Amino acid sequence: MAVAITSLTGDVVKLDNIEQLLVNLKKKGVLSKSEILTLEGGYLQEKRLSGKKCSA
Repeated sequence: MAVAITSLTGDVVKLDNIEQLLVNLKKKGVLSKSEILTLEGGYLQEKRLSGKKCSA
């Protein structure tokens, strides 16, 4: 959802490999919306705590 909102503003959003994997799993019906939100939230939190730049 953040990607859609950001793209509406004209900004370019680049997903890393993990984020792209989550998007693809959602598109194929492997993950539900709540599962992807939980996984993405945890991933971004770990990424932030490790000091790596977040793209979304």
